[in-house]
Amino acid sequence: MGIQLDWQVESGRVQQKPHQEDPDARRGRWRAFIRLMTVLGVFVGLIALGIWLVTQRLEQADQRAEQLLKDTVSAEVATLRIGDYGAFMRLQESATDAWRITQTEVYQTIQARKQTNALTLTGRIVDVEISSRRGRVQVEEIENGVPYVQTWFYWRYDEDASDPNNIKPAGWYHVPPDYTFWGEASQIQKERFTVRYAFLDAPFADAISMKLDTWFLDACSFLDCARLPYLTLDIVSNPQQPIEWLSETNGQVVLPSPYTKRARLDVPFDVSQQIALGTLLAQNWVKRLLPSVVYASDAEYFQTAVTTWLVGRWAQVDAQSYLIDSMARTYGVEVLPSLLNALQPDSEIDVLVSVLGISDLASLPLDWRDFLRWRLQIEADTVLRRDEGAFVRLYDTRSETLRLRAYERFNALIAQPDVQIISLTPQVALDGTPQLLAVVTIQQGGVIWDEAIVFQWVNNVLRRAS
Repeated sequence: MGIQLDWQVESGRVQQKPHQEDPDARRGRWRAFIRLMTVLGVFVGLIALGIWLVTQRLEQADQRAEQLLKDTVSAEVATLRIGDYGAFMRLQESATDAWRITQTEVYQTIQARKQTNALTLTGRIVDVEISSRRGRVQVEEIENGVPYVQTWFYWRYDEDASDPNNIKPAGWYHVPPDYTFWGEASQIQKERFTVRYAFLDAPFADAISMKLDTWFLDACSFLDCARLPYLTLDIVSNPQQPIEWLSETNGQVVLPSPYTKRARLDVPFDVSQQIALGTLLAQNWVKRLLPSVVYASDAEYFQTAVTTWLVGRWAQVDAQSYLIDSMARTYGVEVLPSLLNALQPDSEIDVLVSVLGISDLASLPLDWRDFLRWRLQIEADTVLRRDEGAFVRLYDTRSETLRLRAYERFNALIAQPDVQIISLTPQVALDGTPQLLAVVTIQQGGVIWDEAIVFQWVNNVLRRAS
């Protein structure tokens, strides 16, 4: 059994040799694979080339549409610049005649402004947006050195040959405002407020956000902001929408986009808008921090005066809130929370004794002009309301002569006057009582005159004494 035949040995050797693939078959397979990859590459390349060509064609079409729109705007501005009414109106289009009437008024207004104001129709396009057949363009104009922006809307019409004698060529035409074409919704969210807006209003929203940051920082430095609700401002594309509370309880304010009309280009949130929004917020905030005040009481004055002072401070304008301003400058703004906390619904001006820590208001270097102007306006208002009690409280009735004169005025039922205080001078009565002599200009029923009115300090309260 130990003998192994040669053929068995050779057979074992043959069986142990590795398999060798036919080289021609292997090369054939590779050639087939390469051909497949080449075909696929060419196919994918053709698809990519087709997509690129289509994209380029679409981009070229978009660029051409945008250029045609810009050319239309330039042509329209040129008609306004040279005063070509016919050419201007040929660029207007609408399903109704109302738009043509509106644009006729616009044309006439611009021509009049060109004569009376330093109006420059630059025609510079600030922004352009196209969506299918809709176009929106913001165009610059400068008046008295101030840049403004107008937002115009267009529609791309096909050629209209329905009237062979009046074929309307294809192209962009100025159409009525499309308030749905305002861009994607967005928002700016901060710790104390959120501003919600559409894309077109982004500059306005940014400017509001920066101002609100400043206003909250300022107010919360001396007011109890923990008692104020979170604020939400919604900017809407509605030219008829006033700035108002949608919900005072929930702190939601709605205000119109400035771009529904001619708007400042350099100052999106201008001073008039700051005053309007600031007044709305300040009134709400002060009311939340004050009790319900009694009509014609000095507490009512303080409620109005603090509001006015805040708005003037925020908008950086002279709000003519002289008394509060002089208090803040003399004692610091820290005096305001003390004042608001000390006020009762029927407080009189003598509340300042405890607030300021003094004993004699007459000796203070404060500016009483707006307070006394308010007193004179309230006096006239109590007459119109026939509120005898509130009227009499404004006078120093210790003098019988003055008491009778006061009732003569109350029974006269005179019209509400417009009162302006020209000057205010401290003086002393014959009996040593400190007084304030107010020289005022009164306009009533078309008649204007100056008058000197004396106010007298009675137990740290000012009463009319003439």
